[in-house]
Amino acid sequence: MATIFFVTQSLVGDGLDFGLYAIIFSVSAAGFIFKAIRMKRRRDIVLSILYTLATLTFSVIHIVKLIENN
Repeated sequence: MATIFFVTQSLVGDGLDFGLYAIIFSVSAAGFIFKAIRMKRRRDIVLSILYTLATLTFSVIHIVKLIENN
């Protein structure tokens, strides 16, 4: 659903909303962080780091775009 909204918004001309992906990735990051703490599997630790970095990246891009538009 996030991809559909993202593409629709960009096609309509409202720009790109990376905040939507920041929210989606943050939910997955939280799940992998929880699993990494509980299971201590290398895969979960790596995925939790990757999803957290993606969340931070999308959040920063979204905030920078909000500041530039003002």
